[in-house]
Amino acid sequence: HPVSEQADGAGLVAEARQEQQASAKVRNEPLIYAAAIGERKTVVLPDSTRVTLNSGAKLILSDEFNVHERRVDLDGEAFFEVFRNPAKIFTVCCRDNEYIVRGTSFNVSSYANDRFSIVTLVTGRLEARVHEDVIMMKPGDELRIDRNMNQITKQTVDVSSSANWRDGGQLSFSSLPLKYVASQLSHKYNVRINVHSSIEDIVYDGRLDRESLQDALRLISMTAPVPLSITEFKGEYYISRKSARQ
Repeated sequence: HPVSEQADGAGLVAEARQEQQASAKVRNEPLIYAAAIGERKTVVLPDSTRVTLNSGAKLILSDEFNVHERRVDLDGEAFFEVFRNPAKIFTVCCRDNEYIVRGTSFNVSSYANDRFSIVTLVTGRLEARVHEDVIMMKPGDELRIDRNMNQITKQTVDVSSSANWRDGGQLSFSSLPLKYVASQLSHKYNVRINVHSSIEDIVYDGRLDRESLQDALRLISMTAPVPLSITEFKGEYYISRKSARQ
């Protein structure tokens, strides 16, 4: 699928104003920004916050956005550059989790159907509220949330690679479960990739750039810590541990 970019600069601001005016005509209607499959889309919100949406991501603003506070709902992956306004708190909601922003740039990957959510803070401060836990993040911190296991881990990462997808669709993985890697590939290439339950928690380190789907899967199978077998059936891909006979 071709990858497109929205124009930036003055064009983005003008687009945001037009959308804001259109939404004002029909009150009580949410304002929705969405990136199509295979597209990366950059938008400027009515408060001047800049958001880049990854493939298939959707951002929803209520008609009360920027009145008393700034709350948005995200399904997917996005990079936020939040306009600083201490008088109006900016909050990103991802299902059961909330991220309260203090003039911050950060990356969130939280697709509704995915097992894992990952938040990486680049600049500023971020307060993560995950179920009953409140976690303060500083630049360089990455929060990984496993919904199935109800686990939360925080670690320090190289933030320069956390949002490489914005620049040509590059994907970087640092000790991430194979299930998460497959989910990211599914969103990028718009295909279903299944990982056998016996290997879905095996961690993978690697980087993918502009490879085709077949080349990306071949590279993963060659560089994973265990031998992998990848098969295709009726348009879906299946990753399993390679047997001794193969």
